[in-house]
This record gives sequence, C-alpha cells and structure tokens, in this order.
Amino acid sequence: FPMLSELNYGLWSENMKALLKTKGLWGVVSGMLPFLNLLLLPHLLLLKQSW
Repeated sequence: FPMLSELNYGLWSENMKALLKTKGLWGVVSGMLPFLNLLLLPHLLLLKQSW
C-alpha cells in the first residue's frame, strides 16, 4: 500500500491495521497484548490455529 503522507493517513492507517492483524501483531499495537508476549507469539499463533 502507499507510503504514509499528509494526505492519506485515513487509508494508510486502515491498511496498516489490517496488515498488523494478519501478522498477529495488532494486539501489541493496540495495547491488548503486552510486548513481552511477542516472545511467545509463534506459540500463540499455533494455539489459535488449533482452536
């Protein structure tokens, strides 16, 4: 998606949020997942896939 500029923040932020969600990182950015849990992220993703 296009690089952030003064004119496209709305679109850029929606695209970035979607990208971070697909990578399982939105919880860290939004504050819902503590940063230290990033060390466990691969294990958390495997657990999520097995639900």
